[in-house]
Parts: sequence; structure tokens; C-alpha cells
Amino acid sequence: MPSKKRTTKTEEPNRTREAAARFADAARLSLKEGNFAEARKLVEDALSLVNDSPRLYVFHARVLAEMQLPDEAKAAARQAFDWVERKSDRYHEYRAYLEKELIDFPQVKEAFFERGQEIERGKAAADVEEAKQLKKGGDVAGAMNLFLKALATRHQDGPALTGVEKILKETQNEKGLRYFDSFRAGQLSRKDLITLVAPEDGAAVEAQEEKRSELGVDVPREQTLGDLVAEIERELDGDAVTAGKKAEPKVPADFSKFRKRAEATLKSDPTSRIDLAIGYFEMGLNDVAYEELRAVPENHALFPRARCLLGEFLLRADEPLKALPALQDCLRDSRLSNDESNSVRYHLAKTYVRLGDWPRALVEIEALEKNDPAYRDLRFLKTEIVRALEGKK
Repeated sequence: MPSKKRTTKTEEPNRTREAAARFADAARLSLKEGNFAEARKLVEDALSLVNDSPRLYVFHARVLAEMQLPDEAKAAARQAFDWVERKSDRYHEYRAYLEKELIDFPQVKEAFFERGQEIERGKAAADVEEAKQLKKGGDVAGAMNLFLKALATRHQDGPALTGVEKILKETQNEKGLRYFDSFRAGQLSRKDLITLVAPEDGAAVEAQEEKRSELGVDVPREQTLGDLVAEIERELDGDAVTAGKKAEPKVPADFSKFRKRAEATLKSDPTSRIDLAIGYFEMGLNDVAYEELRAVPENHALFPRARCLLGEFLLRADEPLKALPALQDCLRDSRLSNDESNSVRYHLAKTYVRLGDWPRALVEIEALEKNDPAYRDLRFLKTEIVRALEGKK
């Protein structure tokens, strides 16, 4: 008599998912044939077996939308986001599926993204409150990191910016305050501000100090790229003091040795090269900053960011004709992130404004408006462009 094969614990979940998949396939067939009620029952049967599938919730939303039940469809889309958030490493995959399934139901699709914004707002508000408590307890670096984290979401700009500014003032961070003012003036992107004012990791410095103490000798601290920039700034400040006024930036006589010393590190570290370029530009060493950005290899993932910064810096240096091709090339790069794309379109619109090409400026600003209606001073810039175009009629 044949023995009965026992079902293992790992086989049971697999069978459940297989059954759910069969229900989902049948539901899709029913939907295709126009049997909406039957499709709904089948997909809900699938969800009763497997309730952690973002794809099933998206498909459920589609079925409900086809049945003209918008409120229930939106609820399903919001549930889909809750499960996508738990599997964030596959976000882009699920988003592509969502776009395809709900292409005819934009309001239902919007509910998915609204749920994401709702969650982000809640997290940002919690980060701001925790930052305030950390600051009260004396953890200034921890507070700054949380304020910056909230700032990155765009959902807590008021309290986050206030918190950042207070810390910069209380710690007498003059360089950070200059970056902050540049951001307020629309000359520095949000992402760059966050990068530039984030607290430095002092772990390496502390380790070296401990080593010096253990050995009982004067162990020279290894000079970092930040140290190099600080030395250059001291040189420039010295020149300005000697002149008795704000002097035009000039390259210190021994500047080449700083760059030569850094080059070995920068070849394999484009991130540091870009950070250094930002520092050079803020010090007024524009040509040196451009050289560093142009040195980032085209096959590196950070090439789009370097090219975008180059265009932005050229525009800020009042060289719109040189900025234009850099920004146009950058916008055509498929590796561009959503935030980078927004920044490029914004600076491209300002470049066209500077060149008096109002129609092209409007094209870029409207493309940006579709993607992020609250971006920087977009509303005011669009008003300026529209008025200029109306004046030409």
C-alpha cells in the first residue's frame, strides 16, 4: 500500500499562492469578457487567500473602477500603496504595473500617490517633532539630520527650514548660512542644500585622535578633501582681508599642489569630485569647478548630476549661452532621476528667459508644472513668462 506523502510547511503557502493566482487569472478573463461582478468576486477570493500582493490590490482597483465604483476603487488603490511601501525595493516595478492597469482611470491612480504623500507627510511631521526633542536634549547633529530628512520630502518646509536655520545660526556655521541663503534665493537646489549642510561624520577623526592618544605621540591627522577646501578658503579670505575689501577670487599660488594631491582620490570617487566642485564654485573658483565637473566620466552613474550642475553653475555665472547645451544634453540623459529632471527643466526655463526665448521657456516650465506644481518659485516664473509673451502680441 503506497504511503501518504505529508505536506510540508513550505509547500502549504506555495499552494495557497497558486490557488490565488488561478483565481486572479480567472478574474482577468471575466473582466475581458465584461463580466465585472464575476471578476470582482474572483479577485476578492484571491485576496482572501493572499492579502499581501500589491498587484492584486491594483487589479482589484481596476475591476471596481470598471464597475463605476470610484470610492471603492480608490480605497483599493490606497491599500495597494500600503503593500508597495512594505516592498519598496520593487516600487518601480509595481508603479509600471499600476500605470498600465489604471491608464483609463487617472483619479483612481491618483489615490495611490495621494496615499504615499499622506504617509510621507506623517513621517515628515514625526521627524520634525523628534528633531525638536533631540535639539532640546543637546543632540544637534541628530536634530539637523532629521530636519534635513523632513525637508527632503517637501511636506514640512516651514518647520524644517526654520529648524535648519536655527541650528546653523546657533552653531555659527557661516558657510552653511551662505548655502541656506542661496537656497532661499533659488540659486541652490534642495538636494544640494541638504548635501552641503548635513553634519560631517566625525568617526574617522575621532579614531585618529584615539590613535594619537594611545601611542602617546603626535600622529599627524590625514588630510581630507574637506581640509583641502578649508585651506583654500583660508587663502582666499586672507587675500580679501589684505585688500581691505571683498576681493575678486583668485587661485592661490600653490593651489596646483592641492589639486594634484586630491586627484588620486578623485579618480575613483566622482561623488567627492562633485562635492569639491560645489565648494570651488561657492568660493568663486568657477573655472576650477567646471574642470572638476567635466572630469566625471560619461559612463559613470553620476555623470548626469555633474552635467546638470555644470549647466546650473554656468547659468549662475551669467553665461546662459554656455549653460544651454549642457542643460539640453543633461535633459536627454535617460539616467536622470525625477528630482534631477525637475531641476534641469527649471534651470533650462531660466536660461531661455535670460536669452529672451520666451516660448521655449514656457514649454519647459509647463512640463515642470505637470510633474511638480509646487516646485520652487515656478508660479512666479510662469507668470513672468506669460506676461512677456502677452506683451509681444
